[in-house]
Amino acid sequence: MGIDEPINVVPYNEQWTVLFENEKSILSIIFKETALEIQHFGSTSVPGMLAKPIIDILIGVRTLELDSSTTVSLEQIGYEGFGEAE
Repeated sequence: MGIDEPINVVPYNEQWTVLFENEKSILSIIFKETALEIQHFGSTSVPGMLAKPIIDILIGVRTLELDSSTTVSLEQIGYEGFGEAE
């Protein structure tokens, strides 16, 4: 989502919890013991609330330094933002 893109707010979707749990399972494998906790937060985590249809995930980690295997794995599943700033 680019900075200029409109944000659409939609009715609550019960699938958001399922989508988060699926993503949490994948992220738990990638982060291994580096992740202390993986949480679903933001508007999609509140049952019944209108929300932008983007699952916000917060990962508590032991260190802010991610090894290359973690960043490569995240990039392979579609996460962005690990390259050099342009």
